Amino acid sequence: MVTPTTLHIGTSTIILEPDIASTFAFINGLQAGHLHYMVYSQKVIITDISATLLISMHRHNHRRTVFFNTGFILGWLSTLAQKGTIKITQVPFQEGYQTGRRTFLTIGSRCMLSASFLCTLVSWSHQGNNSAYNAGYITGFTHALTGKPVVTLPAKNYPSSLPISLGNRVQKISLKR
Repeated sequence: MVTPTTLHIGTSTIILEPDIASTFAFINGLQAGHLHYMVYSQKVIITDISATLLISMHRHNHRRTVFFNTGFILGWLSTLAQKGTIKITQVPFQEGYQTGRRTFLTIGSRCMLSASFLCTLVSWSHQGNNSAYNAGYITGFTHALTGKPVVTLPAKNYPSSLPISLGNRVQKISLKR
Protein backbone atom coordinates (compact mmCIF):
# COMPACT_ATOMS: atom_id res chain seq x y z
CA MET A 1 0.00 0.00 0.00
CA VAL A 2 1.29 3.45 -0.91
CA THR A 3 1.07 6.09 1.81
CA PRO A 4 0.36 9.61 0.56
CA THR A 5 2.93 12.26 1.50
CA THR A 6 0.89 15.38 0.69
CA LEU A 7 -2.75 16.37 0.60
CA HIS A 8 -4.39 19.33 -1.13
CA ILE A 9 -7.02 21.33 0.75
CA GLY A 10 -8.38 24.17 -1.34
CA THR A 11 -5.39 26.11 -2.62
CA SER A 12 -2.95 24.73 -0.03
CA THR A 13 -0.78 21.65 0.20
CA ILE A 14 -0.47 19.82 3.53
CA ILE A 15 2.59 17.66 4.23
CA LEU A 16 1.46 14.43 5.88
CA GLU A 17 3.33 12.55 8.59
CA PRO A 18 5.80 9.75 7.88
CA ASP A 19 3.87 7.75 10.50
CA ILE A 20 1.21 5.76 8.63
CA ALA A 21 -1.24 5.66 11.55
CA SER A 22 -1.16 9.45 11.98
CA THR A 23 -1.52 10.05 8.25
CA PHE A 24 -4.55 7.80 7.92
CA ALA A 25 -6.11 9.19 11.11
CA PHE A 26 -5.80 12.70 9.65
CA ILE A 27 -7.25 11.65 6.28
CA ASN A 28 -10.09 9.70 7.95
CA GLY A 29 -10.84 12.74 10.11
CA LEU A 30 -10.99 14.97 7.02
CA GLN A 31 -13.45 12.59 5.39
CA ALA A 32 -15.54 12.28 8.55
CA GLY A 33 -15.70 16.08 8.95
CA HIS A 34 -16.69 16.51 5.31
CA LEU A 35 -19.42 13.86 5.60
CA HIS A 36 -20.67 15.31 8.89
CA TYR A 37 -21.12 18.70 7.23
CA MET A 38 -22.82 17.20 4.16
CA VAL A 39 -25.27 15.09 6.21
CA TYR A 40 -26.02 17.27 9.26
CA SER A 41 -25.00 20.86 8.52
CA GLN A 42 -25.60 21.56 4.84
CA LYS A 43 -29.25 22.62 5.14
CA VAL A 44 -29.11 24.58 8.40
CA ILE A 45 -27.86 28.06 9.22
CA ILE A 46 -24.42 27.77 10.81
CA THR A 47 -23.73 30.37 13.47
CA ASP A 48 -20.48 31.10 15.24
CA ILE A 49 -22.01 29.57 18.38
CA SER A 50 -22.70 26.22 16.69
CA ALA A 51 -19.24 26.27 15.07
CA THR A 52 -17.64 27.02 18.46
CA LEU A 53 -19.49 24.11 20.06
CA LEU A 54 -18.50 21.68 17.30
CA ILE A 55 -14.85 22.78 17.32
CA SER A 56 -14.64 22.67 21.13
CA MET A 57 -16.25 19.24 21.24
CA HIS A 58 -13.80 17.79 18.71
CA ARG A 59 -10.75 19.58 20.10
CA HIS A 60 -11.31 17.82 23.42
CA ASN A 61 -12.47 14.41 22.16
CA HIS A 62 -10.16 11.98 23.97
CA ARG A 63 -11.66 8.91 22.26
CA ARG A 64 -9.90 9.83 19.00
CA THR A 65 -6.33 10.83 18.17
CA VAL A 66 -5.33 14.46 17.81
CA PHE A 67 -4.73 13.80 14.09
CA PHE A 68 -8.28 12.49 13.60
CA ASN A 69 -9.79 15.38 15.59
CA THR A 70 -7.78 17.97 13.64
CA GLY A 71 -8.72 16.33 10.35
CA PHE A 72 -12.39 16.31 11.38
CA ILE A 73 -12.38 20.02 12.23
CA LEU A 74 -10.50 20.95 9.05
CA GLY A 75 -12.76 18.71 6.93
CA TRP A 76 -15.90 20.29 8.38
CA LEU A 77 -14.59 23.87 8.09
CA SER A 78 -13.20 23.45 4.58
CA THR A 79 -16.53 21.99 3.41
CA LEU A 80 -18.29 24.91 5.08
CA ALA A 81 -15.98 27.26 3.17
CA GLN A 82 -16.88 25.58 -0.13
CA LYS A 83 -20.61 25.04 0.37
CA GLY A 84 -22.02 27.35 3.02
CA THR A 85 -21.87 30.47 5.11
CA ILE A 86 -21.42 31.23 8.78
CA LYS A 87 -23.35 33.88 10.64
CA ILE A 88 -21.11 35.70 13.13
CA THR A 89 -22.91 37.01 16.19
CA GLN A 90 -20.07 37.37 18.72
CA VAL A 91 -17.23 39.89 18.70
CA PRO A 92 -14.61 37.42 20.07
CA PHE A 93 -15.34 34.98 17.24
CA GLN A 94 -15.05 37.78 14.67
CA GLU A 95 -11.74 38.99 16.16
CA GLY A 96 -10.38 35.42 16.19
CA TYR A 97 -11.55 34.90 12.60
CA GLN A 98 -9.74 38.00 11.38
CA THR A 99 -6.58 37.12 13.31
CA GLY A 100 -6.64 33.54 11.98
CA ARG A 101 -6.96 34.77 8.38
CA ARG A 102 -4.10 37.26 8.86
CA THR A 103 -1.93 34.54 10.41
CA PHE A 104 -2.46 32.24 7.44
CA LEU A 105 -1.75 35.04 4.98
CA THR A 106 1.43 35.89 6.92
CA ILE A 107 2.79 32.38 7.48
CA GLY A 108 0.78 29.71 5.73
CA SER A 109 0.61 31.17 2.26
CA ARG A 110 4.42 31.26 2.05
CA CYS A 111 5.22 27.68 2.99
CA MET A 112 3.75 24.22 2.98
CA LEU A 113 2.02 23.34 6.24
CA SER A 114 2.39 19.99 7.97
CA ALA A 115 -0.35 17.95 9.59
CA SER A 116 1.56 18.26 12.89
CA PHE A 117 1.51 22.06 12.62
CA LEU A 118 -2.25 22.00 11.99
CA CYS A 119 -2.74 19.72 15.02
CA THR A 120 -0.85 22.23 17.14
CA LEU A 121 -2.89 25.09 15.71
CA VAL A 122 -6.21 23.37 16.45
CA SER A 123 -5.28 22.25 19.98
CA TRP A 124 -3.59 25.49 21.06
CA SER A 125 -5.61 27.98 23.14
CA HIS A 126 -4.82 31.68 23.03
CA GLN A 127 -3.93 33.10 26.46
CA GLY A 128 -6.63 35.37 27.80
CA ASN A 129 -9.20 34.54 25.12
CA ASN A 130 -12.32 32.41 25.28
CA SER A 131 -13.42 29.44 23.19
CA ALA A 132 -15.31 31.70 20.74
CA TYR A 133 -12.07 33.54 19.90
CA ASN A 134 -10.18 30.24 19.53
CA ALA A 135 -12.89 28.76 17.29
CA GLY A 136 -12.95 31.96 15.22
CA TYR A 137 -9.16 31.78 14.86
CA ILE A 138 -9.29 28.17 13.61
CA THR A 139 -12.20 29.01 11.28
CA GLY A 140 -10.45 32.08 9.82
CA PHE A 141 -7.19 30.18 9.34
CA THR A 142 -8.98 27.25 7.65
CA HIS A 143 -11.06 29.49 5.38
CA ALA A 144 -7.89 31.30 4.28
CA LEU A 145 -6.22 27.90 3.78
CA THR A 146 -9.02 26.79 1.46
CA GLY A 147 -8.88 30.10 -0.40
CA LYS A 148 -12.62 30.69 0.07
CA PRO A 149 -13.53 32.95 2.97
CA VAL A 150 -17.25 32.86 3.69
CA VAL A 151 -18.63 35.00 6.46
CA THR A 152 -22.02 36.53 7.01
CA LEU A 153 -21.83 39.35 9.52
CA PRO A 154 -24.38 39.80 12.31
CA ALA A 155 -28.09 39.42 11.75
CA LYS A 156 -30.44 42.41 11.67
CA ASN A 157 -31.16 42.33 15.40
CA TYR A 158 -27.52 43.07 16.24
CA PRO A 159 -26.06 46.60 16.40
CA SER A 160 -24.39 48.11 13.35
CA SER A 161 -21.21 48.77 15.33
CA LEU A 162 -19.64 46.99 18.27
CA PRO A 163 -17.13 48.37 20.76
CA ILE A 164 -13.77 46.57 20.65
CA SER A 165 -11.10 47.01 23.29
CA LEU A 166 -7.62 47.65 21.90
CA GLY A 167 -5.34 47.79 24.89
CA ASN A 168 -6.44 50.70 27.06
CA ARG A 169 -8.65 52.37 24.43
CA VAL A 170 -12.03 51.37 23.05
CA GLN A 171 -12.75 51.64 19.36
CA LYS A 172 -16.00 51.03 17.47
CA ILE A 173 -15.92 48.92 14.36
CA SER A 174 -18.67 49.04 11.76
CA LEU A 175 -20.30 45.86 10.62
CA LYS A 176 -21.58 45.96 7.07
CA ARG A 177 -24.74 44.02 6.41
